[in-house]
Order: sequence, then structure tokens, then C-alpha cells
Amino acid sequence: MSVRAMKAGAIDFLTKPFRDQDMLDAVTLALERDLTSRKLRSDREVI
Repeated sequence: MSVRAMKAGAIDFLTKPFRDQDMLDAVTLALERDLTSRKLRSDREVI
């Protein structure tokens, strides 16, 4: 299941039980990657 999730674009795969901090770290990482991706896309559109 985790391999399928990662291939589908998952940033991380948390197994139960997980710590609250693990969830926060995964969400933070996903938001940072999204911000970087959006910036790159925007820069390409300008070019």
C-alpha cells in the first residue's frame, strides 16, 4: 500500500500509531515542496 501511495504522489506514508509531530512534519514538508513547485512553475511562465 505504501508503494502505491508514493507512486501516486504521496509525500510521506505514516503508519499507525504515529506521533503528532510526525504528522506535522509531513504536512510542513508537503507545504514546502508545494511552495517550491509553484515558484518554479511561475518562473517558467515568466520565461
